[in-house]
Amino acid sequence: MIEIRQTALAEIFHDPGFDALTDAYEAECGDREVGPKNLQEGLYVAMEVAGSLRCFGVWKTVYSSQFSVLSELVGYAFLLIYILPHYGVKIATTESIFVSQNVRRSGAGTTFKAFLRRYAKAEGCQEFLSSARAGSRYEKVLSRTKNCKRMSVVYRERLA
Repeated sequence: MIEIRQTALAEIFHDPGFDALTDAYEAECGDREVGPKNLQEGLYVAMEVAGSLRCFGVWKTVYSSQFSVLSELVGYAFLLIYILPHYGVKIATTESIFVSQNVRRSGAGTTFKAFLRRYAKAEGCQEFLSSARAGSRYEKVLSRTKNCKRMSVVYRERLA
């Protein structure tokens, strides 16, 4: 069974499976030219406190009895919600989104993204922006997603 819900950043960051998930994210989606992952928990916390960062998790039930449930973190997303200054439009942007490979075939990723879109819409957002590394599996998923269109290309120049 899969559970998807909004949660506090601390629950995600301090989950025993978070490091393995971010390692998998780094291997599949990371930006190798920027360098190795270096999660800035203090910045995430400040953004969460300011109300611009929303955190979500995907948990898979690995054991259940009448007395307890043991779940494993198998996905997470950090959404930035803000007014786009140039247009005055409230938008949601995925800062990070990842679902472990071992649950993707279950539809967990599709369900998770739909959950995030519904959340953003309920928050009054007019747009939902996702970015994906060029050529990544997620780019292929986005290119096949109904009502999702490619709108920008980003070029980077190394300054350091």
